[in-house]
Amino acid sequence: MGYVSTGAAGTDATVINSGTSSAAVFDFVIPRGEDGTGTVASVNGQTGTVVLTATDVGALPTSTTIGDGAVIFQKNGAAFNTITANQTSTTTINYTIPTTASDIGALPDTTTIGAGSTTIQVNGTVAGTINANQTSDNTINIVAGGGLPSQTGNSGKVLTTDGTDASWGATSTIYPVIETYISGTSGYRIWAADSTSYRYCEQWGYKATVSTANTLEKVELLKTYTDTNYQAIATVAGTNGTSYTVKVGSASQNETDGFYIAMSNVSAGAWWRTFGYIVDEV
Repeated sequence: MGYVSTGAAGTDATVINSGTSSAAVFDFVIPRGEDGTGTVASVNGQTGTVVLTATDVGALPTSTTIGDGAVIFQKNGAAFNTITANQTSTTTINYTIPTTASDIGALPDTTTIGAGSTTIQVNGTVAGTINANQTSDNTINIVAGGGLPSQTGNSGKVLTTDGTDASWGATSTIYPVIETYISGTSGYRIWAADSTSYRYCEQWGYKATVSTANTLEKVELLKTYTDTNYQAIATVAGTNGTSYTVKVGSASQNETDGFYIAMSNVSAGAWWRTFGYIVDEV
């Protein structure tokens, strides 16, 4: 199918093949109708100027007659207007949309406390008080979980809890290892200085032999400790089928640059380790 066009009024309709005999395409020309020249004689049996009413077009009437019973409008259970029975005149009913707290039955913005004051407590602790006969605003801050302890004088501290009560605690400081030395079976590690300017130091090594069995001999340290209150431990290196023992001297025998051990066999061998503080060398 090709084009469809409109011809002049009173002409014949035509069909034209604009394609080929094997692939026809038909174009249609259809004449338009004659212009109307008649007149309307009447509408609903009326001539001349015809006025249509609401009933003629099926619209609702402009007024409705109430029957034997009156119609009462209420607000919150109280009547505020009535359409009387058999009333045919127009009645205007004004309804105000509620805009205030009182209109919708809300609580007032402020409440006056009577002769006794009101105390607000959290977990048995007074959080605030509303005084008797108070009418001004009173803000009481309540934090879930019992609230925070006083922040006065606690700058830089962290909040901790024992599962029941919150409190302020000192911050934990992690001191990094700043120096490590290893040479053969000996070595040490030094941590950054704390607030006292001392550095924690761990030292270790291996003592292969002693001159005399079961006799204390000094082990020289790689780093000198601040005092003799450091810890020293030692373990026997091997037994070779025989039970050997190693003993560390008492703390009172310690020296800042070494401690004492005794072995049950002169060649038993012992691994040792010490822990303590050295003076900040920086």
